[in-house]
Amino acid sequence: MKGKILKIGTLLCLALSLGLALAACGDADTGTVPSDRGGALTDSGRLLTLSRGEPDPSLGEEGDICLVAETGLLYRKSAEGWSETSLTGYSASGSVLTVTYTDGSVGAYDMTATAGECAHETFGEPVTVYPARCVIPGIAVKTCTECHEAFPVILPATGEHEYAEGSYTCLYCGTANYFKDVKPDSSGRYVIEDMREVPFGEEGELVIPGEIDGHEVVIGEEAFGSYSQGENETLKSVVIGEGVKEIGGHAFQNCTELESVVFPESLTVLGADPDDGTLYDDYRSIFEGCTSLKSVTFKGDVTVVGKRTFFDCSSLFSIELPDSLKEIGSEAFCGSGLESVTLPADIQLGSLVFSGCSKLSNVTFEGLVMGSGKDSERALISSSCFKNCTSLKTISLPEGIEEIGSSAFDGCSALTGIAIPASVTTIGETAFQYCSSIASLTFGERSELNSIGRKAFYCGGNYKPRNEELQTVILPEGLEAIGSDAFTYCISLKWVVIPSTLQSFGGTSVFNHCDSLQLFYKGDPTTWSSIKNANSLTKIVHYFSLEAETGCWYWQDGVPKIWE
Repeated sequence: MKGKILKIGTLLCLALSLGLALAACGDADTGTVPSDRGGALTDSGRLLTLSRGEPDPSLGEEGDICLVAETGLLYRKSAEGWSETSLTGYSASGSVLTVTYTDGSVGAYDMTATAGECAHETFGEPVTVYPARCVIPGIAVKTCTECHEAFPVILPATGEHEYAEGSYTCLYCGTANYFKDVKPDSSGRYVIEDMREVPFGEEGELVIPGEIDGHEVVIGEEAFGSYSQGENETLKSVVIGEGVKEIGGHAFQNCTELESVVFPESLTVLGADPDDGTLYDDYRSIFEGCTSLKSVTFKGDVTVVGKRTFFDCSSLFSIELPDSLKEIGSEAFCGSGLESVTLPADIQLGSLVFSGCSKLSNVTFEGLVMGSGKDSERALISSSCFKNCTSLKTISLPEGIEEIGSSAFDGCSALTGIAIPASVTTIGETAFQYCSSIASLTFGERSELNSIGRKAFYCGGNYKPRNEELQTVILPEGLEAIGSDAFTYCISLKWVVIPSTLQSFGGTSVFNHCDSLQLFYKGDPTTWSSIKNANSLTKIVHYFSLEAETGCWYWQDGVPKIWE
């Protein structure tokens, strides 16, 4: 076949509409078949100029070939005439034309077999046979205007992807671009939105770019999820690109298949105004209801996790909060699957942050925790912070805490003991309500406790279990007020020591249903009568007086004893 030249006719490329598998075969030297294709280099020949259909029997020499893109057929000229072979695909790379036959074998044709034999230099405009696509080279023909020899021309890939209507996958190379329709807003930022129905393929993986055309990318409100309009059902993992600073409210809410998310260093506030960290409602609930979410990775110095950010993420068993974190908004992890959590020092906690985390059994404080809003300068356990954490058995509150907020540990039914730091001045209403397993309640030396709120240790009622474990409580000097029903249904209480500083009981129900209780008051009957509602309590009262001979009490081995 020496001296033959491969020529390609002016054929219309209808290969794609006929279902041909077209793909670039990679770089290849002349006379070499790429290793991933297999097969062997076949004889090269001359491809006759045709517009469509099979070649004219009168044309061609033995060894010539003819590729008809319209039908996917390859013709070869022998002494007996033209023979027809079906193809399943063809592609071009460098100087090699590669074809795939229906039996899976591969043939490769050297398109430069006799390049340079034409002595003329005048050529007409190349005619495209197979147009170039995004990453797929095309084939054209240039024809000498003097000798009419035709030479193949490789058309470089365009780099431009093409999509069917409603599709995000390139028709020709299969590359996915989920952000092809994202347009810049008036400020030049590219805002990702309305992607709730975009299919993300079998793997469900999404990488969000940090910028598009050199401009900042923003993940808009309800971009992939919603509290009212449905959510994306194919999204499983998200990696947010470096440069993204803002994620809008409800952006991934109720994406129930989402399993993992990675945040970039550039993202410093999550669920808050990125300019000043303000916890606006517009930025809430970013991952609320993502019930499959298991892995959350912070790469940067995140300072804020906003309201309801991980609300009801029931598969989120662990999370490593960065030391840079300064604030967690209300209900941020409410109802999540967290089993343990370590809180950085001086972090501000909103209300209900870990409420309903029924698997949470270990909480570590690396320092003080602060309130939020008007209480942001006060060291306290926020209201309902650990409400209904039913697996929490023990907790070590940091010294320096000033207040245990209302319902802070309400419903922590597994909590067996609580040591109140000396720094606490207030135990809020229902702070330990329904903590029916508390057996030990102690107060730090030189306690500053001033008040115990209504129903602070209340158990029972409405078919709730009574506390049958707590037997002795020694209230510290300095305490002035005990709220109504503070110890109601602590049915095993035997001894409660009342400090001489007490000024009021919140009604007669403070110790309701504590039928075996005896009160030991650090004073005499006169001062006892001055305490508001004291004389209404139907409990046995003993007074501490070294001068008295009977009816008084003293300490023995840390418990009150009646003088005989």
